[in-house]
Amino acid sequence: MALAAEALGLAVTVVDTNGAGDAFAAGLLAARLRGVALPQAAGYAARVAAAACTHDGMQYPPGLLPRPD
Repeated sequence: MALAAEALGLAVTVVDTNGAGDAFAAGLLAARLRGVALPQAAGYAARVAAAACTHDGMQYPPGLLPRPD
């Protein structure tokens, strides 16, 4: 069974892309485990990955991560 979804990218000021793919995967998995449909989960994952790119390193400042849909 193949699944596919599209998500719009977000314009952010990129500081460090290290971990962006891992952040996307984690966001997608977290949303799907909450029962969010794949298209919306992909959008959430894109926002998490964008947030990961806005600061140096993989430590998220409090309040940085988007809330799930």
